[in-house]
Amino acid sequence: MSTSLTRRALPVALLACKFSPTREAATVPPPDLARIRLSDFADQELLLAEVLPYLPLVANHVRMEAPHRGFIDIPVWRYLKDNRPYNARVMENILSLAWFYRSRRPWNPYHAHPALRLRLEAALDFWCSIQDPQGRFSEYGEGKWNLAATAFAVKFMGEALRLLKDGPPLDRTLYQRALEACRKAMVIVLEDATFWKQGCAYTNQYTNVFAGGPAYLEVRPDAALYRRLVRRLEESSSAFQSPCGYFYEADGPDFGYNLGTQQHNVRMAWHYFRTRPEAEIFVRQQELFSDWLGYNAWPESEGLWVLNRSVETRQRHAVTGPVDTPVGERSILARAFARSQDQVARDWRRLRARLQQEWPKVPPLALGQPEAFSPYLFLHLGHFDWHPSAKEVEQARQRLPARRSLSYLHERMDSRYPVVFHYVRRPTYVAAFASGPLIRPQQRLGLTLVWTPKAGAVLQSQTGGSETAWGTVVSGSGPGAVEGARFRLGNSLHVPKPGIRDIALGAAANSFEIEFPLAGGGWKRVRFEESAIAVEVNCPGEWVENIPLLQVTESQQLCGLEVEGLQVSRTWGEGPVVGDKRLKVVSLRGRGGGKYRLLLSG
Repeated sequence: MSTSLTRRALPVALLACKFSPTREAATVPPPDLARIRLSDFADQELLLAEVLPYLPLVANHVRMEAPHRGFIDIPVWRYLKDNRPYNARVMENILSLAWFYRSRRPWNPYHAHPALRLRLEAALDFWCSIQDPQGRFSEYGEGKWNLAATAFAVKFMGEALRLLKDGPPLDRTLYQRALEACRKAMVIVLEDATFWKQGCAYTNQYTNVFAGGPAYLEVRPDAALYRRLVRRLEESSSAFQSPCGYFYEADGPDFGYNLGTQQHNVRMAWHYFRTRPEAEIFVRQQELFSDWLGYNAWPESEGLWVLNRSVETRQRHAVTGPVDTPVGERSILARAFARSQDQVARDWRRLRARLQQEWPKVPPLALGQPEAFSPYLFLHLGHFDWHPSAKEVEQARQRLPARRSLSYLHERMDSRYPVVFHYVRRPTYVAAFASGPLIRPQQRLGLTLVWTPKAGAVLQSQTGGSETAWGTVVSGSGPGAVEGARFRLGNSLHVPKPGIRDIALGAAANSFEIEFPLAGGGWKRVRFEESAIAVEVNCPGEWVENIPLLQVTESQQLCGLEVEGLQVSRTWGEGPVVGDKRLKVVSLRGRGGGKYRLLLSG
């Protein structure tokens, strides 16, 4: 996954951030950008050109006096409200300081810089001091030790300590203390039952140890500790990944964390495991996840995939860009979502051209924003990278459900919660339908996404929506869960079970319907016809049916609507939702019974 920064200037008063260095503390000087050539940056280092001018600002905000000597007292990696001395996540930018101190580059004036060394050592000393005797770190309060702060520390500090192993001079006693702190954090993550239980619900937090653990072990080999790490890695396949294919986040699917932090962890772990037998674990997990993604990320335009978003449990994402993973060298399906080698080279050329137009001017630092100066910019610079050829991308995409022209009915069901995902393919459309209880309140189940080969996404239920989520509002009860659903295929009832399967193919798939009770009374039936989705609502009193459609312009119709006995109103939404498409909510008002059909011509 690529990392980008969003910046906005904040008041100069905030730049001070209460920093008041003592006379004895050396100050890291600003770089002379006029003497630094952009051509000296390797492609993979180009994003560093935009943050190079701010390295002194960040380094000089390492406190060099009490209280909390060594704390990075500037809000550039976490929100302003969370930039507190007890928050070990703030200290992950030790990796950023270490990278500049360790890396000899023609454009890096901070290699072996004595002032940077003083501040790096102060930060390392402070980081060691905020760890509890068991090896844990806190994030959201004094003494509130948690998995995330501890496991992320293993990842970022494991890599920082690996970089510093054979680097410029550093206090070796302090370095050994930091190594011991990293080992303690790694051990507690691997052995603490509470942390393991938390990891089973929040995968991205735990899998940091699979990334950072091997980095630490490169510096200080330990065969017994490596065996413990591998044992947890082996256990993670069934504990962390749903049989549906997604990695658990808040016990359910979440595109933000599955495509973000989890992929960072996999990318780093692959660098260390790829030549070992354990690499097969990552291949199997990535294949299963890519298979899940194939049914929940549909091609919209070049490099853009529309997501089946309303099932997500934590974050809120309507689309995703390319998903690059080095595991693609051995996971064929993972290549379907990646950039090709030619696309990667093109993107670097475009970035270099953009930077060259303004150089040495760079955008202002977005102080107070959580990724203004991110350690992720430095994490993967020394890691193995791999991208498929254009031919390999196309071969992988031939395997995607979007390329299957034959009608099918595909089903996935989780084993932890009775949530069922159905994907219905007809000649002119694909529809996704989710049923079951809500795992988290922001989820919106039911008809979640409709996609057509010609127009792309035409309906997308919005995460956390009321009017913007597909569903029936009866007596104030809005959309959400779809419980008690009955599934009928032809004349037979179908009972889902955990796992992945095609229920029917070809003509046999053309008689599927779902019926379920409404929270406010009555029932609802959805039938998937050859070129339309037919919906019937029957409940006492008045009700409103909301249909979240996607359209490029207010007048352009990407799908038709046929209504029987219902009052129709339309609301044109604000802002882009999917690429250049915007949300247009169609509301149908009825009393007692009513029907409508979404007409889908392809």
